[in-house]
Amino acid sequence: MRSLFVRLGIKKKVPRPKAVKACAEAQKEWKKRGLASALREYGITAEKKVVWADEMRIGLQRQVRKVWAPRGVKVEQKL
Repeated sequence: MRSLFVRLGIKKKVPRPKAVKACAEAQKEWKKRGLASALREYGITAEKKVVWADEMRIGLQRQVRKVWAPRGVKVEQKL
């Protein structure tokens, strides 16, 4: 099997987490505008403090295992 996977260009990859409610258009717009413009819209300036926490890094993230996929294909797992 392993030699067949090598010939087909398939290897094990770790899927990247993707939120179920994620909007692709909103993400493209965010990447185009950036964080600085979003903070300006909400009135955040250099004098104000911003506190941020990512609960996915604290241990609430689901178990992600490697899956077989062709090379060059991005694998995503909905959370």
